[in-house]
Amino acid sequence: QLRAKQKLKGYYGDITEKQFKKNYFEASRMKGDTGQNLIGLLERRLDAVVYRSKFTPTIFSARQLVSHGHVYVNGVKCNVASRLVKPGDEVTLGKKAQEMALVAEAQSLPERDLPEYLAVDGTKSTYVRVPTLDEVPYPVKNGTQSGRRILFALIGSISKFKRGGPATGRPFFHHFGKKADILRSMSVRASPVSRLCASSGYSISSTRF
Repeated sequence: QLRAKQKLKGYYGDITEKQFKKNYFEASRMKGDTGQNLIGLLERRLDAVVYRSKFTPTIFSARQLVSHGHVYVNGVKCNVASRLVKPGDEVTLGKKAQEMALVAEAQSLPERDLPEYLAVDGTKSTYVRVPTLDEVPYPVKNGTQSGRRILFALIGSISKFKRGGPATGRPFFHHFGKKADILRSMSVRASPVSRLCASSGYSISSTRF
């Protein structure tokens, strides 16, 4: 699961563990499947929308374009890459960005298709709706679906979090810090999410690739 999670985080520019955990919290509070909700939240990130709109060749350059103040949301400049756009929001590039070579390069890439949940017109992109997992154009390696298989495996793991002890009706990570002896006994290399799961009595279903 750790490898799968790292793969997913890499698709979104290696977002931090804190950001990933925040998105998971939000996804778990929403109605419906947690895994699908998580993907929907990640795809609503401003840097992800800029990248999916083919304004930049990579997710990393999309984040840089946003942080440098070249991206506008509904006509207002925004330099926060993690901002979540809403259906109907218009994302546009500033005048300087429109003349950048990397923007022209990205728009000419033949191997990247525009997803149906975005309506792109030149350097303006309208976020039509939140996508489902199978609509997101994740990269495919060597003509196989290996990248998508790993992603589906992670989503399956996220959707199958189980409570080890009696239900308390409390939030997922409520017990963090109350079982410090468990945390100390775990490997320091374990991810924060894994340590928090163990401290709360949760386990993740095993997944084979």
